[in-house]
Amino acid sequence: MGAHTTNVKLSLSARYALRSILYYDIFSYPLTEEELFRSLRSDRISQEELKAIVDDLVDQNMVFSFGQFICLHPEKELVQRRLKGNRLAEKRLPLARRISRLISLFPFVRGIGISGSMSKNYMDEKSDIDFFIITTPGRLWVARTLLVLFKKVFLFNSFRYFCVNYLISEDNLEIEDKNVFTATELVTLMPMYGADIFRLFYSGNSWVYRYQPNMIQRSLDGVPPARARGLKWLAELLLSGNIGRALNYRSMQLTIRHWKRKFPEYSRAEFHHAFRSRRNVSKHHPQNFQRKVLEALAARIRDFEARHHVSLAVS
Repeated sequence: MGAHTTNVKLSLSARYALRSILYYDIFSYPLTEEELFRSLRSDRISQEELKAIVDDLVDQNMVFSFGQFICLHPEKELVQRRLKGNRLAEKRLPLARRISRLISLFPFVRGIGISGSMSKNYMDEKSDIDFFIITTPGRLWVARTLLVLFKKVFLFNSFRYFCVNYLISEDNLEIEDKNVFTATELVTLMPMYGADIFRLFYSGNSWVYRYQPNMIQRSLDGVPPARARGLKWLAELLLSGNIGRALNYRSMQLTIRHWKRKFPEYSRAEFHHAFRSRRNVSKHHPQNFQRKVLEALAARIRDFEARHHVSLAVS
């Protein structure tokens, strides 16, 4: 029998379940059945049906169950790793809230969300606290420059707890990249500031529910609205005219020039994807994590299909 022979027929529902489990296996993160249900790319599978599907996959040794957790591998240590990471994320969440309040004081900042691993309730000793920031139109690069200068001068360029690598402006709320990675990042984003702008943000990115239709939108209860008062209001007033426009454009030019010098190995297309830089967006992802995750998912799907002689195609 050839290595690619398919002799096991999986239901479409089982294929959706396995693809979600494979996605989170990239991060060595076991899922509960509730989490698996929320991550499915289908709203036609009930939680009762999913439980039966998982039980059947466990019986076939395609996945493994440890208590409430579902793993791709028979390694109980993955569960312990996850639980330890959950505890650390909960421990550091108050710090992330304090940093969010600090960022909210900066001029032109209108929305702040926690992204990355903390937004999935997981951290380890090497994890950063990543912030997703929404700014006033036409002043994104001023806001970014002020935040970066603050980090360099007062935080000694610490990346651990003050990562501001993705900014968009209020006139550009729809995320450009539409795939399972960005959908997962958006539905798990934790709003910290700017409830009003996040309502518009969620409305402008309803496409994420094509990838995760069972996901429940994050609550905005208790998230403060965006305000500009005191020194923040004064700074925005002083930078509201031609000086602010010129400073914004110059900041963008200097930043792009710096990145191109620092990362000469990137092709033009790769640079655009990892360092998307326009008037209304700034993405600084030198490791191009999105591409790595999508490539890792494709590789895991191919490997799983070959090992178990199945097809995980869903369309």
